[in-house]
Amino acid sequence: MTFYGRSGTEYVALEQPLCHGGEGSIYEVVNKPEIVLKIYHSSSEIKLAKKIYAIQKQSEKWSDDFKWFCTPPLDLVYNESNHQFAGYVMRRLKESFKPLCEIYDSHHSAEISYKNKVRAAMNLCSLTYLAHKNNVVIGDYNQKNIGVTSNGILTLFDNDSFQITDANGHVFRCTVGVQEEMAPEILAQLKKERADLITVQKDVYNESTDNYTLAIHIFHLLMNGAHPFNRKIEASKLPESKTISSVTISLVEAAMKRDFIIAHPKLYARKPDWVPDYNILSFKLRDCFERAFVEGKNEPNKRPGPEEFFEALQEYSSGLVVRSCGHVHHKDYIGNCEWCRIQKIKR
Repeated sequence: MTFYGRSGTEYVALEQPLCHGGEGSIYEVVNKPEIVLKIYHSSSEIKLAKKIYAIQKQSEKWSDDFKWFCTPPLDLVYNESNHQFAGYVMRRLKESFKPLCEIYDSHHSAEISYKNKVRAAMNLCSLTYLAHKNNVVIGDYNQKNIGVTSNGILTLFDNDSFQITDANGHVFRCTVGVQEEMAPEILAQLKKERADLITVQKDVYNESTDNYTLAIHIFHLLMNGAHPFNRKIEASKLPESKTISSVTISLVEAAMKRDFIIAHPKLYARKPDWVPDYNILSFKLRDCFERAFVEGKNEPNKRPGPEEFFEALQEYSSGLVVRSCGHVHHKDYIGNCEWCRIQKIKR
């Protein structure tokens, strides 16, 4: 398959893609091992072409440290046959990255240590801080779009979903997202307008919504893959007026209600057994999560930003010690080893 860039550069793609995604596929380029092509399944999106070009132009002004975390468009490509927009060129990653969600929990992440999970969380903070410093709202801060190595090094795929504002003040929105990772105010606005991310009238993504999703990812990394709003209902402790079905709610509903059970258990609802004791985390981290998921629901400006989270994680990391069993806990945690307990549980 042959494609052409904006200035006529020829890109010959191999027939078999490296990988498939919901929007498109990634292809190697003949004689150009340093780049790959993202080719969309639908190639007639004029608005998308304008956005990709705007991101490319803006990315030329991004700081080098932010570019290190990203794979921005380097050129737009068009079909040889009908000259329609087809996709874009991006640099090829040299490291072996896995989607962040594949290293969350202890059952699937033997190749990455807890200390390196903390390091990955700190790198997420750096990525988020640099995005905002470079006038980028990440928007679809999707765990499947975040690549991570066993050393906790990160990169962010699919930069075409970034929300940016061009020199004329035009906002190129992010129009995709995962509900379980979206800030409650986005979900509330969509419900209010009976709209989706494409048809909603106002811009719903911003730095504060990025900070919410950042907190979700950090929680996943530190708490064995748990979502902050996971819960386990204990039927034997339910009041007579309630049934299991009446108190069972989705992660999205729990987020909207600020029902942070892992931090605030109820008589009949508590954390699942595979989730570690919340007290393994330092006071500063617990305070950050409280403001991210509870106080920040009605007052988003109370959410900790990436700099504050980074500082809390740095302090937490410096206090991690190896126990006699070989597992890591913070020095202030006095309970039995949670990782030994969790290893015995079948999920």
